[in-house]
Amino acid sequence: MAAFEAWEAVVFVLCLIHAVRSGPRARERVALLLAGTIYGLTLETLTIYQLHAYYYGTFLVMVKQVPLAIAVGWGIILYGAVAFADALRLTPLAWSALIGLLGLNIDLSMDAVAIRVHMWNWLIPFSYSAGKPYDNLPLTAQWFGVPYGNFYSWFIVLASFAGLFRLLKAGDAKTIWGTVGRSAGAYFSSLLILIGLDQIYYVVFAGSKANYGWTMVALEIALAAIALLTGLRGAKAAPRDPQAIKGFPSFGVPFAFHVYFTFMLLTLAISASFAAPYPILLVISGLMLLIGFALHIGRHYFAPAQSVQSTHVAAPAEVTAASE
Repeated sequence: MAAFEAWEAVVFVLCLIHAVRSGPRARERVALLLAGTIYGLTLETLTIYQLHAYYYGTFLVMVKQVPLAIAVGWGIILYGAVAFADALRLTPLAWSALIGLLGLNIDLSMDAVAIRVHMWNWLIPFSYSAGKPYDNLPLTAQWFGVPYGNFYSWFIVLASFAGLFRLLKAGDAKTIWGTVGRSAGAYFSSLLILIGLDQIYYVVFAGSKANYGWTMVALEIALAAIALLTGLRGAKAAPRDPQAIKGFPSFGVPFAFHVYFTFMLLTLAISASFAAPYPILLVISGLMLLIGFALHIGRHYFAPAQSVQSTHVAAPAEVTAASE
């Protein structure tokens, strides 16, 4: 686990450097990175104590039952996704949808690997009764041992928090405390949305032996894709910050996650002589990586043309003030 923690610490520092050097948006980006990390720590703690959905292995730095590296992971994934989406011509709804989908692109390959190296272990939902312990979710259940509800919640967390952070315009506050207050507003509001939508999911699928939870994830992805496709390069679509995509986070964060967990997966596959389900997991991991590459290669089509950039700002980083 120490290697993973050290690797994430490096990625976090690179994101923080990017945030500090973001010119007029520096305060907003620092607040986003730090608030996203605190939010990650909170939601992980709540999930463990309230839903008993999983438990973590042993990490070097733990905040009670939650590894600090996991909270940092939420912060940097959110930050990298926002940095990518900010440079594209998107409506606010399409922007939030893209951020949720970018998070799923990472987790669809990451989580199935992480449980196999015991970073964390998923538990069968609602299996606790009459004082009996929770049972581990079999590695063959649902998404290669990962509950479908995990992906459902991942999208909600990233899309709702980013959307609310943007809606409340945390970076436009006149003081640091104003930025903190607006960040806190996004934090608490997103938690309420997550709790409410998670409750709907668990009420519908609690105790279901048919594992139809994937239908909610599929519906979520389909609606996000519709929002994204209808919000690309439309009349009301505008980039928030064309310069955000420059530097490490927009490409480096997802690439770092994909490379790390693909390497771990390949190591496991070799040691198991490529027994099931490793071949298909390698295909999925490679596909997610290729999708990430395709998005970054194709981003130029959705980036703003020079002719549509505002002429009323002093620097490209300030383009979005008028587009919010």
